[in-house]
Amino acid sequence: MTFKKITISAILFICIAIFSRCHSDESQLDQKNPMETGRRFVENLLKGDFASVKPILSSNETNYSSLNSFTLFYASVSPELKSENAIRSWKMEKWEEKDETNITMIVNHEMLSQPLELSLKKTDGIWFINFTHFP
Repeated sequence: MTFKKITISAILFICIAIFSRCHSDESQLDQKNPMETGRRFVENLLKGDFASVKPILSSNETNYSSLNSFTLFYASVSPELKSENAIRSWKMEKWEEKDETNITMIVNHEMLSQPLELSLKKTDGIWFINFTHFP
């Protein structure tokens, strides 16, 4: 009976490890596609899921400062603008591929007083967002 419990525990552990690995590979795959990276960033930002936004940001103080400014702003946004339907209503105003590693993305949403400009930068095959300015 003990051997059976150990075997079941080992199988469960292996399944969890495989699932975790697949999940992390999936998020990396998302960041290999600039359009998916931009979409995921915007939707998570509008949902207020700032924990999911941080790994997509380029690591620099300006980006974190802009995210902090947006976080403070987000606290004052009405619940109607934070609803799933409202979040899905964002629009991409512009998508400009400057070169193979630099893209400008301008998005708009009724939550924002003016369009939000983001730049995507490819580093080591992974796309990151520069969120260097929040109005």
